[in-house]
Order: sequence, then structure tokens, then C-alpha cells
Amino acid sequence: MKALKLKLKINGKYKEFSQDFIPLQLQLDAAEINEHIAEYTSEVEYVKAKLGLIVKAFDNPEITLETLLSGINAREAYTAIDGVMNEILGMNDPNLISAQKKVLAGPNIETQSSDSSEA
Repeated sequence: MKALKLKLKINGKYKEFSQDFIPLQLQLDAAEINEHIAEYTSEVEYVKAKLGLIVKAFDNPEITLETLLSGINAREAYTAIDGVMNEILGMNDPNLISAQKKVLAGPNIETQSSDSSEA
């Protein structure tokens, strides 16, 4: 699996950060942020929730809410933020996408019908 990457402008210079390990809990936290999108009172609150998760993901003292807000180009912000969120959620991992589709599809109908015929 490829490393999570983020490019920030800090003190006038661009710096790239990477993170190889994403704990499962972080993926669940990202999913929870997206599941509760309707509960955020504003777009600002929703974006800051995602930024907070990105800070946790990189686990680097140079990456804070403040450095994200000042170091990401506003014209690229949503692309950068959502790109990192998608990576955390595994949306670019073909194996995980396949597993998620199976879960979303629900139980196998053939298995249900064969189980009910035995009863």
C-alpha cells in the first residue's frame, strides 16, 4: 500500500510529509465523520473535523490545524483534504473497495434461501 502524502507550505517553503501506517481506528473515525455530515452546523465545522483527522493521521508535530490552514493553497484545499481522507478510508485500495462492495450488497440471497429450506 502506498504512503499517505501531504504537501504543505511552511515558512515560505514547500515540504512533503508521508505516513506509511494508518491505524484502523483512524479509518473508522474518518468513516464516522462522513456518516455524520448532516449533523455539522457549517461547512467550516465539517472541514475542520476532517483537518483534525489529518493531523492525527500524520502524527507529526509540524502538522497542526494551524499549519494545515496556512500551508494548503485555498484553490487546492478540497482536492488535498479529500484526497487524504479518501486514502485514509481506503477508497483507492482495490482490495478494500471490493470488500466494501460485498458488505454493502448485504447477505447472499442463495445462502438465505438454502438456510430457510432446511427449517
